[in-house]
Amino acid sequence: KKKSDPEVCARIYSVEKLDSCFAIFANADLEICKRITDTDMKAACLAENAKRSKSEEVCNLIGDVEKKVACLKNVLPECMLVSDPEKRSLCIALEKKDYTYCQGDSCFEAYAENRSDSNACGLISSAALRYACFAIVEKRVAECGRAEVSPVRDLCVKTAAIKLNDVDGCDLATTGSDYRNSCYLHFA
Repeated sequence: KKKSDPEVCARIYSVEKLDSCFAIFANADLEICKRITDTDMKAACLAENAKRSKSEEVCNLIGDVEKKVACLKNVLPECMLVSDPEKRSLCIALEKKDYTYCQGDSCFEAYAENRSDSNACGLISSAALRYACFAIVEKRVAECGRAEVSPVRDLCVKTAAIKLNDVDGCDLATTGSDYRNSCYLHFA
C-alpha cells in the first residue's frame, strides 16, 4: 500500500489477505480487480470499474445476475434496459423527443398521444389507426371524418370515442354498423 504497487500483493499466500490487498488497488485498476477471487468483493470492484468507465462489458464480467443487473442500471441509459424492442424504441423516442426512433405503429401512436404530436400519427401504417391517432391527439372524434372509406372512418370513430371516453362520438359512425354498435356497447 505504501509503495502503491499491487504486484507486491501477489507474494501474499493467504487468499483472504491476497484479495484484501488487491482490493486496495482494484477500484482503479480493472486488471487487478479481475484477480480477486472472493465473488462479492470482485462483483463490487467490477461494478465500480464499470461505473467509472461507463462500460457494459465490465458489468457482464459479474457472475451474480442481480449484481450484474444493478451494475448495468448504473452504466446503461434507462431505455436500454427495456427488453421489448418496441417499448425500448418508444422509450428512446420519448427521451430524445423524436418520433423517428419509433419502430412500429403502437410506438408512433403512443408517442403522438404522450407528446400531443400529430406528426407521429402520419407514420402509422393502418389508415383507421392513423386517423384515430389524429382524432385522439386533437381530442376530437370528428377528425375521423377525414377518412374517405366508411369502414375506416367507422373504426376510427369507435377507437377515438372509446379512447377519449366520448359516448357522443359514437354517433359519427355509420348508423347500424358493427363499429357504431360496439362503440355504444363499450359505454353501456
